[in-house]
Amino acid sequence: MSLSDVMAEDRFNETIENDSILIQDSLQSDTLYVNADSISIKEEKEILETKVIRSSDSSTLNMREQKAYLYGSADVTYGDINLTSAYMEIDFEQKTVYATGWKDSTGKEYGLPVFKEGETTFSAEKITYNFETKKGLVYNVVTQEGEGYLHGTVVKKLEDDAMYIKDGWFTTCDHVDHPHFAFKFGKAKVIPDDKIVTGPVYMMIEDIPTPVALPFGWFPNMDKRRSGIVIPSINQKTGIGFGLEQGGYYWYINDHVDLKLTGDIYTRGSWALQAASKYANRYKFNGNVLLSYAKNIKGDRGTSDYFNESNYRIVWQHQQDPKARPNSRFSANVNIQSSNYQKFNSVSTSDYLTTSYSSSVAYSTKLGNVFNFSANAGYTQNTSNKTITLTLPKISLSTTQIYPFRRKKRVGAMKWYENINITYTMNAENKISTTDSTLFNEPIYPKMNYGMKHTIPIKSSVKVLKFLNWNNSILYTEYWYGKALEKSLTNDPGSRQYVKTDTLNNFFATREFSVSSDLSTTLYGIFAFKKGALQAIRHVLKPSVGFSFRPDFGAPFWGNYESYVDPYGEEVRYNKYEGSIYGSPTDGMSGRVNFALNNNLEMKVRNRADTITGSKKIKLINSFTIGTSYDFAKDSLRWAKLSLTGNSTIINGLQISYNASFDPYILDSTGTRNLNKTEWEVNKRLFRFNDATWNIGLNYTLNPETFKSKKKKDAETVKKPIRTPDLYEFYDPELFIDWNVKWSLSFNYSLSYTRNMLYKNNEYTKDRRVVQTLGFSGNANITPKWKITFSSGFDFESKKFTYTTLGLYRDLHCWEMSFNWTPFGFNSQWNFSIKIKANMLKDFELKKKKDASDNW
Repeated sequence: MSLSDVMAEDRFNETIENDSILIQDSLQSDTLYVNADSISIKEEKEILETKVIRSSDSSTLNMREQKAYLYGSADVTYGDINLTSAYMEIDFEQKTVYATGWKDSTGKEYGLPVFKEGETTFSAEKITYNFETKKGLVYNVVTQEGEGYLHGTVVKKLEDDAMYIKDGWFTTCDHVDHPHFAFKFGKAKVIPDDKIVTGPVYMMIEDIPTPVALPFGWFPNMDKRRSGIVIPSINQKTGIGFGLEQGGYYWYINDHVDLKLTGDIYTRGSWALQAASKYANRYKFNGNVLLSYAKNIKGDRGTSDYFNESNYRIVWQHQQDPKARPNSRFSANVNIQSSNYQKFNSVSTSDYLTTSYSSSVAYSTKLGNVFNFSANAGYTQNTSNKTITLTLPKISLSTTQIYPFRRKKRVGAMKWYENINITYTMNAENKISTTDSTLFNEPIYPKMNYGMKHTIPIKSSVKVLKFLNWNNSILYTEYWYGKALEKSLTNDPGSRQYVKTDTLNNFFATREFSVSSDLSTTLYGIFAFKKGALQAIRHVLKPSVGFSFRPDFGAPFWGNYESYVDPYGEEVRYNKYEGSIYGSPTDGMSGRVNFALNNNLEMKVRNRADTITGSKKIKLINSFTIGTSYDFAKDSLRWAKLSLTGNSTIINGLQISYNASFDPYILDSTGTRNLNKTEWEVNKRLFRFNDATWNIGLNYTLNPETFKSKKKKDAETVKKPIRTPDLYEFYDPELFIDWNVKWSLSFNYSLSYTRNMLYKNNEYTKDRRVVQTLGFSGNANITPKWKITFSSGFDFESKKFTYTTLGLYRDLHCWEMSFNWTPFGFNSQWNFSIKIKANMLKDFELKKKKDASDNW
């Protein structure tokens, strides 16, 4: 029997001997013992401010001592405080409670106290707590503080929920009794939702002390973000020197915005500064901003390998919640950087391999029920050739479809003219294309290429003879420009003639229009099979014939083309709007009749797995189109080449596409399509093979599920019975390879085969070209804790492997280990780290690496 048992029994006997009032409650009976001669009725007064709610398997109440004793599943609630244990004593006069566990017949302790106050919860060996002062003593307590676990031999709890701890440790490992690591201390203070501060502290691994020690410890203990110092990491780079990276200050401004200022510095002069901020307004918008400036220096001044270069990067991402403003939207995705920024400052493989970046800031809205408006600014750069394209701005205004002839109140069938619809679209754009070094070093206006385009299509659709679709359209386009070209023959000071090109700045307008009409239908052919797994084959044909006409906008009437006489006396025509942003009307008249036949082929086979239809469809040919055209506006070579295009998906992941062209006209001795003589006239054949291209693309992923039959997959979904442990389970499974390895292998293969027939000097020459690319990646969990990843590819032209990476990861429960290796190439490097998983201790890391900058 424990000491608490003896104390409780003595108090019980003393109550009986003194003939005091005893109230005994139990689950079996409720009995009241009263000695009326020895008591006097006193006016009851409330001892505690809040009512104490208690329950237990059994309890006793001593009115003289004003104490209650609770046994078995004791539960006491006082306001927001809740305490449970196997045994509990409540002193109403002192306003205290004492709780401890109980021991069974084998001596095993159970029912240890669990204390809850608000969001604070901890368990302990025994607890003494004062309801009035809200102070208490806790022995051998274990509590969770944020991401960590705190243990203390003796803990004094104060009224402001702060705690003083004697002889304890702190860890983020959830193996509470014997954590994989812990920080041991003699005394500490816990400030809720703020921090844990200790005296001298040292680190233990697997309960073994290590030499890692500090004069004091400081651990964050908060659910919300707080301002504080960002601890830098130490690094060594060949040619740059010893350095500190990503050190600085984090400023938690408020719940909507923060700011992180960090920097890098190296002993040979290189340095970098970064400013990063995240912002959010719930149900309205969120985003982030990053500004970075780096000074990259390597080598010794005066040597051939010395360089000193400044680089920058600007990133802004902004997203608007669609619910904030349903009729308008603003977004930004900006990524602007100097051409060598990623070369010297990349932090990931994808950043290093990327050479093209695009940025945009866009706004769109609806104007009434008819108009849609959008405006955006764009920036595109290529870091390999250092070219940039700046679009500022790009504006679009368009309308929804308008049916001008439809009746508001329709009676009967719709008339043919009621399907006539009209739309309007206006596009305006200003674009600058240059290099990053000359963007701001030269006048901007001459580089601007700007203009406006108005497009008005008028369309109608009519059903003819129930099976034919007749579509008609008129397209009107007008261009507005602020510049036009003027070319003339001029003499230079040395009396040498040359063609001078002047840019005229004024308002210029030009226009074009075209009409088109096409007739199409769909035909179905089905061949059914009565026996076998093949049920039917369906062939779908979609023939169409179309007509289009466009006038000659190169005629003098339209004023789009001018001419000059070159130094040889020849008249040369030129387009006044050559190189304009939206182009200009095309020279020459076109009147074309188009012919096309689209095919689709699929079959239906029996499928027992489909219990509803009992069959499934398999597409043999997704699309196969045969087409040509006849241009009656030309004076010769009116027939276009016959084109064949098709694509198919034989199996999942395997794409095959094909295109070829056949020419109805012969070639001259230079191999040019000049002679107006058909192949039938000369060679008695309709067409001559011109070229063909086959493209095969395979994207596939293999894993253990790939090789399992459906029957086996279904069997694995059935819940298996619980089996008894075998001998293997008494060993550490982390030390053995799980032969049911979880793995995945993905690869993509592309093959392009092109064949051309070249004709020169009355001879045909076959030109064949094969282009192949291969990329593959995968991962494997060789044990539940070990994981291997890799990615690579093969260049068939150079017969070398492309960018290759290998990775190794080990889950160490509360720690993790990783190793990443790029074995060859300009960016060859390796990185090894062991670190604590918890974010609050993420800076506690052992890191070794060879940086890519060592290859500069």
